[in-house]
Amino acid sequence: IDMIPKARVLLTLFVCAICISAALPNPTRADSQVQALPVVPSPEGFIEGSALSADIKKLGLAGQSPSGKLIGVYYQPDTLAKILKQGYYTEPAPFCQAQVQREFNSAEEARQNFKDLVTNAKKESTTKFDRNDPAIDRIWKHYEDAANNLARDEALSVNGATALGDLAETDTFYANSSIISYSLSDKQHTSTLPVASAFGWILIGRRILGISAIYPLVDKQSITVANDTLMTWLKDIVKHNESTL
Repeated sequence: IDMIPKARVLLTLFVCAICISAALPNPTRADSQVQALPVVPSPEGFIEGSALSADIKKLGLAGQSPSGKLIGVYYQPDTLAKILKQGYYTEPAPFCQAQVQREFNSAEEARQNFKDLVTNAKKESTTKFDRNDPAIDRIWKHYEDAANNLARDEALSVNGATALGDLAETDTFYANSSIISYSLSDKQHTSTLPVASAFGWILIGRRILGISAIYPLVDKQSITVANDTLMTWLKDIVKHNESTL
């Protein structure tokens, strides 16, 4: 299936991985308290694409909460060049994404919510994926619908998610690894496409930043590369924001 929604599907799965772990409250904040966005360098070997293409930005925003803030969608150079030239790419390809998930009224409020978020994520990682569970089905269906609304000629459904374990945990960041399997269908074909997903949260001042690295799952090495990409990027972001952690 060689259609532009390849990128869309992977972006959607990334958002799903965030939301299935835990739900953040939606606090209000005064405009006078707005801080500068965190410094987020591009992952090594990737280029930020949402500033170069309205389509990429739209894909990155699919399913996101209005209270969130997209920082960037990052592709490897060859993939980004194809997207900018022809509007799509024909093979599943790695990508990364970063967004501010929430901004809170105070650093203490953000810290408490970060703790709750990690606690809930750990609980969910031990829960078996079951689409017959109404709570799980509702979460995934929200993002499937957001994805499917971007293109009418194909349909996305999530088949399974397997948590592989934590990658790192401190008072200011948390990262984990998982495999997500989904089906992509048009009128003639259905393809099952698994991806290796590494995801992290970083507490930066009054904000919680979410980052992910998604790789098509070819073999065990795909998981290793996704995890290494995520952790190298996470450490670089932490380094650039040390004064506000």
